[in-house]
Amino acid sequence: MQVLPSGLHPSKRRQNRVAYKFSERSLQVCRNFLQSAVIIDDRAFDKPIKSIPRAVEKPLRRGRPLRVIQKTSSKNEHYLDTRALIKSFADHGIICSALKFTDYNENSISFKNTAKLADIAIIDWEMEDEKTGENALKLMSSLLEDDFLSPQRFRLVTIYTATLDLEDISQKIAAHIQKVHKKELDIDQNGLRLVYQSIVITIYAKDPRGIPVHLQINAVDEGGLPEKLIACFSENISGILPNTVLSALTAIRHSTHRMLALFNKNLDYAYLTHRASLPKPDDSAYHLEVFIAEEIKSILTSYDCIGSNASFPVIEKWLFEKYEKEYQFTCSDGNLNRDTIYSCLKVGSSSTEINIKGGGNKLYQKFSHLLSGNAAIAFSSDIELSRLSVLKTRYKNSAPYLTTGVVLQQQKDKSLWVCIQPKCDSVRLELKSSKFPLLPILPGVGGKSTLPKLRDKDTEKFCHILIHPQNCRSIEFKSATVDKSQIYPMRIKGEWIYLSTEKHRFQFIAELKDEVAQNVLNDFAATTARVGTNPSEWLRKSGSG
Repeated sequence: MQVLPSGLHPSKRRQNRVAYKFSERSLQVCRNFLQSAVIIDDRAFDKPIKSIPRAVEKPLRRGRPLRVIQKTSSKNEHYLDTRALIKSFADHGIICSALKFTDYNENSISFKNTAKLADIAIIDWEMEDEKTGENALKLMSSLLEDDFLSPQRFRLVTIYTATLDLEDISQKIAAHIQKVHKKELDIDQNGLRLVYQSIVITIYAKDPRGIPVHLQINAVDEGGLPEKLIACFSENISGILPNTVLSALTAIRHSTHRMLALFNKNLDYAYLTHRASLPKPDDSAYHLEVFIAEEIKSILTSYDCIGSNASFPVIEKWLFEKYEKEYQFTCSDGNLNRDTIYSCLKVGSSSTEINIKGGGNKLYQKFSHLLSGNAAIAFSSDIELSRLSVLKTRYKNSAPYLTTGVVLQQQKDKSLWVCIQPKCDSVRLELKSSKFPLLPILPGVGGKSTLPKLRDKDTEKFCHILIHPQNCRSIEFKSATVDKSQIYPMRIKGEWIYLSTEKHRFQFIAELKDEVAQNVLNDFAATTARVGTNPSEWLRKSGSG
């Protein structure tokens, strides 16, 4: 069972009971993770307006006074009970702030900066007396601009409105995104959920009155909206790996202050002593990076983030909820039932009797296809996980210096190469240019040096490194920046380009993980360390048996 952070909100502790279904577990993980929401509404702090008397009852007998019936103004149709919404989010352990919209030009920058940091953004449709949703569309477009260019962040944006025509809002959003960002949105949930990769836009009504029956599932008051949005968040990311990552990030969030206490300012003296004592002081920054990374790894281990979310009991729930007992898993080589898939996941395919071409030893080639039922999805899944296992993810597009594991493409002949210069020899360079050894990368499999295809446009599923001295090529590079201590690339047409002294251009493609690059370097060193001897044939053959 996953250990909960001690600082978890009480509501989240209550909600973290044992989940009997995978979907329930996903919902718990999302509740634990979500921390912030922001509301943008032109009436965020308004109070309901009471009108003058609209109706009077008939006088009662015996001279009792007339009773006046007060009716709320029609303006209340657009009233937002901000206090109730904030309290409801608070009941779920989510901090919610409200921003009053007055004018787009005046508010857009501050609103965008705030909403970008929130887990959930809620925007009113009609603001400042305009009825077309123009302000909401511009705010949404501004908020999502970077996400559409690089959709690698999950973003949940909600239109919460008193407008009755929800389908019209959906159509206007889709048309606006297509016109401004050139993106086609997938439309789901009766047209009221619009999705582009990791971006989700949902539409909810404040009041069910006047809403068509088939859309009333998306009508909810302020007290119920947070629960709907948490469920929406969960539905769109629910999975074994996303749950594991969210749990890990939750543990890191709740351990932030403890890490700050561990790496306190009094340790500056010790760190500077460490730096001053090193033969190469600049190495101290890398050492500190390792200290911090290992501390984060300790957090994940302490909270059992991986085991509690990716172990077999969780996988079992995922399998049983996703597939009925009678479901047949099908691929071009045959069918398997759920019990067989269950056994493969529990004890391994090599220990399971499998009635399919190739048996258990070749099942890895078809297993993703059997589970997904779609060859294209299976192929993409296998390739992406393979890339995650061997390639570094670049979370920020800063200039990468040339070092062990950097994969390059020579622009002239389109050949691929990997750098095998040791890291210690890739820094503190003293000359204007330096030679770096490169090994070629060719399409197809090649034993243990096999890698997944490095780019989507590559036609071959795999590529491999030619690890042999005779294939090694030494290229002299020069740095494109003022800093000559490392070889940095220059930015050309959105790509990072390294320049050789012979005026050849090499484009940055990817970077191998440190341990993968070190394996390549070790294998290369092993090929150069072999010593050719000439023993007697009698001795050689006797030794080989």
